Amino acid sequence: MTEIITSILPYAAGLVAIIGGIFGIFFAGKRSGKSEERNQQVKDRLEATQKAKDIQHETEAKSDSDLLNAFDELHNNRR
Repeated sequence: MTEIITSILPYAAGLVAIIGGIFGIFFAGKRSGKSEERNQQVKDRLEATQKAKDIQHETEAKSDSDLLNAFDELHNNRR
């Protein structure tokens, strides 16, 4: 009986190691995917913030009459 267990033991240990490796690769990939998604969300927020700042600087640089003319142009184009 012990001969059977000792002959199977290396194969069982190898199988456990292979399964553990597969799970390790799976969870590492899952973690990496979450990290990439989080990084993309941060990039999108930074781009939106930069665009908002650009618009704010653009509107601050224009005078009130320029803004009124631009608004009138947009309003007239919608009709």
